[in-house]
Amino acid sequence: VAVAPDGSLVFSDSAGDVVYRADADGANVALVTDTITYPNGLAFSADGTTLYVASWDTAIVHALSFDAATGAYGAPTPAHDGTLNVDGIVPTATGALVLVTSTAGILTADPTSPTTAALELVPSRAIPLSANAVFGDAAFGPSELYVTSLSRSSLYVVHTTLMAP
Repeated sequence: VAVAPDGSLVFSDSAGDVVYRADADGANVALVTDTITYPNGLAFSADGTTLYVASWDTAIVHALSFDAATGAYGAPTPAHDGTLNVDGIVPTATGALVLVTSTAGILTADPTSPTTAALELVPSRAIPLSANAVFGDAAFGPSELYVTSLSRSSLYVVHTTLMAP
């Protein structure tokens, strides 16, 4: 689930290969796209103009333009290609994306250069089956990345030089 800048909710149905949007109260559910296979990780860019959607079973993170005035989404285009099994996406203050994968660890990628290889931030052996992450806020440290694991009931804290938007 991701909260859009207009307050609506965006969520995926991975098994159905669809991404939906709904009003904050759950009303007015509408299809955003049905062209991304196994949509999993969702996040908005720091400026709110782009929705990123990971296709877990491919190596592509898609970008969909978002118009807050109309609530309309554009067609998916590749923002990053080359990282399998992305479970979570976390935007940074610089516009880079933190890609949380269940197989390759935690990586950073530049969505302005979709063909550039992702850089390893945390190896897969450090956090087994990492799944989702979020930066802390002012109280929890905006450069601290909090990460969950599918194989352990633990919350990991990764100290980074990256910053929350």
